[in-house]
Amino acid sequence: MGATVMPNLRGQIGRYILIGLLNTGVGLAVIFALHVGAELSLAVSNAVGYFIGWLLSYVLNRSWTFAHSGSMARSLPLYLLVVLVAFGVNLLVIVGLQAQGIPYVVAQISGAAIYSILTFIGAKIVVFSEHS
Repeated sequence: MGATVMPNLRGQIGRYILIGLLNTGVGLAVIFALHVGAELSLAVSNAVGYFIGWLLSYVLNRSWTFAHSGSMARSLPLYLLVVLVAFGVNLLVIVGLQAQGIPYVVAQISGAAIYSILTFIGAKIVVFSEHS
């Protein structure tokens, strides 16, 4: 069992990272296109860009990373919850590290790493598990 679990986990992590890079690129492209090209406000551009990135992440992680065939009505709100919890922890990490005198860039990168790890674990165990 261990011999098949680790390659599968490594594959999931690799696909998760690729999807993260893709949804970040797409989200940023949408933000720039809307803010610079269409001259929409920064808030609207960011909201739309982040939403599209989040939705792309959900769809690709559901279908490719975790090959989940369960109910979208169940998994979509759970994915949103996992992302929101991870985002909250991300903010706590950034604020906490900065309060300890850690430079902002280091705190931000640390928060992003924690966010990514938590969303992967939450997606794997809670959202797209074999039992859901």
